[in-house]
Amino acid sequence: MEGTSKYLYEMISPIREKYPDKFRIYAAKAGRKLLIHTKAVIIDDVYLSVGSANWNRRSMTSDTELNADIVDGDTVKSPEGVTRLPRDFRIRKFQEMTGLSYDEME
Repeated sequence: MEGTSKYLYEMISPIREKYPDKFRIYAAKAGRKLLIHTKAVIIDDVYLSVGSANWNRRSMTSDTELNADIVDGDTVKSPEGVTRLPRDFRIRKFQEMTGLSYDEME
């Protein structure tokens, strides 16, 4: 296995083994061009939500949406006690938008 396939396999194998009759993966056909409109919400560098859902009642209750909601337990040494993954995600997104280096964003 090469590239992201290895990481995908390592990530889903434990779930698939534990719930073989309940776990399914659906993917687009190879070669199909998809555009995905993704949203991200970061709250106080502690909570991170990334996915397709809008932050409204319809999207959260009726539409077919998928988000990964993450509360990281790995804190970064700081007075605020922020967590590593949401903080790193925020800095990297700002880095993309501004062209500044990671160190300049810290």
